[in-house]
Amino acid sequence: MTSPMTSAMIPATTLASDITSDPRWRRLNDALFMHETFGLTQPGLFTFDLAKPLAWQGGPPQDPNAPDIDPRNYLLQDFCVIDNRQFFIRTVLELPVAGAGDSRLAFSLWASVSALHFDRYGDTFSFANQSEMGTFPAKVANRLGSFANTIDVACTVFPQNDGKRPLLAIDDGTHELGQAQRGGLSVDQLLDLYAACGFDMRPALST
Repeated sequence: MTSPMTSAMIPATTLASDITSDPRWRRLNDALFMHETFGLTQPGLFTFDLAKPLAWQGGPPQDPNAPDIDPRNYLLQDFCVIDNRQFFIRTVLELPVAGAGDSRLAFSLWASVSALHFDRYGDTFSFANQSEMGTFPAKVANRLGSFANTIDVACTVFPQNDGKRPLLAIDDGTHELGQAQRGGLSVDQLLDLYAACGFDMRPALST
């Protein structure tokens, strides 16, 4: 039996300075400040949801029960096939914030997998103990904010139990994405990522 990867397995180092003393981090986690400044009801980190693999050029996600789905080309909430040659599943990539305990920035992104693993993952998708299918190789299928050249970065998929989306671990510890997952993001890196994803909080948090 294979144990599922958990968030606790992704280490976060501690920066020389205590992140809780950074006023930008305190404001980011201040519910009143975030609501009054940005209209957000939830303070702190939030997940970036990438709707489709970069390679998908079709329309929005389809209803999986729709009768007109082309099995050679489709985009669903968690599965995508292009020309019956490229196969993608939705995963979760977590990046710890260094010095902030269990705080993690999450991307709901897509991973390219083989046809074999795509079928195996699909066949067990509704299983409560899906982690028992074991891990399998994949490649990142999205660009991620301020990180350069993330397309086709090698990674490992860790299926989760109880209907949770699989976690993604970056294989290459020398790639900046792998370094961020292993070493954690600084506040500057975190806010640069937010800005690159279209949500620039740096001016307001720095005042």
